[in-house]
Amino acid sequence: MQNRLGMFRRSWGVYYWVDRETGKQGTLKTRDRKEAARLLDAMRKSSCASDQVNLAMAQLHLQAANPDLASRTWQELFVVWIAQGLAVSTRERRLRAIERPWMRQLGKYRLSDPEAAKWIMENLKGNWSKEIIRGIQRLGISLGWLVHIPVPDIHLKVRKRDRKVTRAITQKEHEDIVAYERESVRTGRSKAKLGIERALYYELLWHTGAAQIDGANLKAENIDWSRNRLGYRRQKTGEKCLLGIGPDFEEFLRQLPSEGLLFPQMAAKSSGHRAAEFNRRRKLLELEGVSLHSYRYSWAERAAVVGMPLRWAQAALGHSSRVIAQAYARKAEIACPLPEDYRHGDDMTGEVRFAAA
Repeated sequence: MQNRLGMFRRSWGVYYWVDRETGKQGTLKTRDRKEAARLLDAMRKSSCASDQVNLAMAQLHLQAANPDLASRTWQELFVVWIAQGLAVSTRERRLRAIERPWMRQLGKYRLSDPEAAKWIMENLKGNWSKEIIRGIQRLGISLGWLVHIPVPDIHLKVRKRDRKVTRAITQKEHEDIVAYERESVRTGRSKAKLGIERALYYELLWHTGAAQIDGANLKAENIDWSRNRLGYRRQKTGEKCLLGIGPDFEEFLRQLPSEGLLFPQMAAKSSGHRAAEFNRRRKLLELEGVSLHSYRYSWAERAAVVGMPLRWAQAALGHSSRVIAQAYARKAEIACPLPEDYRHGDDMTGEVRFAAA
């Protein structure tokens, strides 16, 4: 309220007060600036006192309805939010998020304290903060710990133009990166000892569209040679991924170890380290808009272009949601064949295919 009430003088010399939030105005009935300032200060103090009384009454009613609601803190909500992470990597990422100084301070506020919303607004910077706060608030509402959203969604909306754009990696870009890794070993560049294994790792991501952590931790036991299948469960969601092994993929897999981890040295690295190494190669080759996740987009787009049934793509990518699987392939360019060139056998299977975007 201290900054909400302002003062101005009319052309005829009389001072007026104005509520900057509502636009409401009123006269202070004086032409003396000092007297007007004194009256405005008295109004501010009176308004603050009224706000404090209203807040105290609201908290009293809340405590009577549910004693726990008035005492719960943001830190308690953080704990539940972290525990909801499906994968260890997700929980670790969320734990790092709340360890930031301003988030630690937020954890000390009660959920019913309106000052918490002011603190959030003062420190709300970047898309990351907006996504985190929006998710935590929605969890609080679903748990019944929050009776309303402290920070309106309009302040947490991430504009499309502000989002980081990651696209599918092209075959040429992939081949350039693999060639660079192999060349680094051949020429004896410094820190190139992982070059061959890293190149094979990128090849696997290209063939499978696996998430980087899943690809790095694949074992020879995940390959069922008797049925020509590669199967594993995603570490992030627990969803099962199953891919058939064709001639080209088989030729590639035969190059990998026949027991244990397929990429032991890559598995020993953290996700951040693998991502950073890829990013360095990307910069050296002057590639823009790609990351290790781009391999998943690329696989989905290639599947969409060849008309792969959607349920097959879901099985390969480990997505139970059709919406997500289609979103991965949203930028695929699909040319519709002429009716006389379309194979009639394809439309008799009843399969749901990727929608042409």
